[in-house]
Amino acid sequence: MQFDLYYPDHATSDVTDGIVEVICDGVARAGHQMNQISKLKKQKQISFKHKTFHKCRSHRQKIGDTNDISGTNDISGTNDISDMNKAIIVIDLISALKAKLCGYQFIICWVQGILPEESYYRHKSKLRFSILSAIEKMGLQATDIPIFTSAQMRSHYRRKYGIAKKVDYMIPCFNEEIHKDAFTDQRYQGNTFLYAGRLSVWQCFERTVALYKEIEKRIPDAKFLILTHEKEQAKIF
Repeated sequence: MQFDLYYPDHATSDVTDGIVEVICDGVARAGHQMNQISKLKKQKQISFKHKTFHKCRSHRQKIGDTNDISGTNDISGTNDISDMNKAIIVIDLISALKAKLCGYQFIICWVQGILPEESYYRHKSKLRFSILSAIEKMGLQATDIPIFTSAQMRSHYRRKYGIAKKVDYMIPCFNEEIHKDAFTDQRYQGNTFLYAGRLSVWQCFERTVALYKEIEKRIPDAKFLILTHEKEQAKIF
């Protein structure tokens, strides 16, 4: 089985590079081939058999050798992906809709964020929120197997759109494996608290700072270390 992996140039970053690496590794471990593409093209329509597919557990175990993955136990009634030669993996629901319109017959989408809500926090536009929600819903409908970053994200989509897929997985965001030798007693003698990441509204940095101030009242020698590219914005808090 060959998968296309749609990874457009504008989406590249350290985080998404790590996600793509995990996807490629998982596909290889499952015995499939991967073809990375940066542009979607119209696919030739082919016919394929429709039959019950009971290999979900074995596939999940292969893909999940290095990741904590959870999902439902079978995908009875799902089109057998071994009968298809046009399957694709994407990393957002808008791309899932585009892939469906291009003729891909089997779509896996690793959802990394809830775009309409994030957009509303940035722009405060109800019209933009409504349009993005409509597109997102169609993207979810087009997706055969969604991968969510948490159970809460899965609940959000089920609650918002009333769409519950027969098969879904949860893979938390991470960049690399934990290096246990980095955790030593010497490195944990001080009370240093760390925040690492962006300062977008939905990441609740302001609330994190407020929480640290309460900690500081109880632990006077505490320190707060912030690792972010948005240094000037962090200084405001």
